[in-house]
Amino acid sequence: MKKILLEGVLVAALGALVAFGGNALSPRGLKLTRDYFPASGATPQPAQPAPALGTSTNSEWDNLAARLKEDGIALIDSQKALELFNDPRKQQGLVIFVDARNSEHFQEGHIPGAYEFDYYRYDDYLATVVPVCQNAQTVVVYCTGGKCDDSRLAAKFLGGIMSKEKIMVYGGGITDGRKKDCRWKRGRRSVKSAMEASNSVELTAKPVGESAGKSRFREIVAVLARWVLGGVFVYMGLAKVVHPEDFLKLVRDYEVVGNPYVLNVIAAALPWFEIFCGVLLLAGVAVRGTALVAAGLLLPFSLMVLKRALAIAAHGGSPFCDIRFDCGCGNGEVLICSKLIENCALLFVALWLMSGSGKRFSLRFNLI
Repeated sequence: MKKILLEGVLVAALGALVAFGGNALSPRGLKLTRDYFPASGATPQPAQPAPALGTSTNSEWDNLAARLKEDGIALIDSQKALELFNDPRKQQGLVIFVDARNSEHFQEGHIPGAYEFDYYRYDDYLATVVPVCQNAQTVVVYCTGGKCDDSRLAAKFLGGIMSKEKIMVYGGGITDGRKKDCRWKRGRRSVKSAMEASNSVELTAKPVGESAGKSRFREIVAVLARWVLGGVFVYMGLAKVVHPEDFLKLVRDYEVVGNPYVLNVIAAALPWFEIFCGVLLLAGVAVRGTALVAAGLLLPFSLMVLKRALAIAAHGGSPFCDIRFDCGCGNGEVLICSKLIENCALLFVALWLMSGSGKRFSLRFNLI
């Protein structure tokens, strides 16, 4: 056991170096010294279930209105947003719509004529967006809807450059807007991840006897399980690396860490760390130590997901297995019951590999 612990420490140390190096070299890496969520003075509210992605409950709307009021920015509903969209001044560039979502979501579909402005990468858009907003009489900022963190932060940022009086946040967002106006067309749905298919992979083998054939079969299953665990970790890491700012928001939603710079460290390093561990498992390098680290990630993550789901169930009265939200695993919104079962299966695989199974097709099973 001592060797496994030492190997786990070595894997963790090397993984940390790779993680921070990957974030620093990535063009989409997070800036560790930037506060992405400047305080507005509002008290954070507990997570609440939303009836549908992008729609706003009354409590979410009231909370958003209070936060925007403290920021000195107006909140508008769908009726006002449609009125401004059809305003003749829009054709003259005096009414501007600003999409605060990331580039991928913007390309999938946006309000016609809207300007892309990803708050988390504002340097890429300042030269284009700021001049047109300064010349406009009214600027409407929107995102997906719901809590509207993206649109609120973008509006607050723009309000520091120009007059706040002409900036408004459309609380319903693009999701609600599409229900009101067919011209706000929905983009293509993203293709379901092939990783969903891996959930049905059988990870356990029947009890085996002493025969060589059964022993080989058990070892082959262990190797396949090692590859599945490694593949899942690589996939989860890559899904977060593409849009690290989205993962940063999800980490913040758990309300476990309040310090913005610690949040940055977690969101910047964890995706690359997961990729590093996944590659080691796929290649068969330091397998037992890496499995220990993987178990150390899966267990607290699963407990945080469970705690958040229980809080939502208690607040909204929904059946536990009907609760779904984006837990930060890279698959978007998922049913939490299914996610917890999947994590338990992955945790079992990690513990199984720590016992020494899965040695076949390994480059270097033990480092220590």
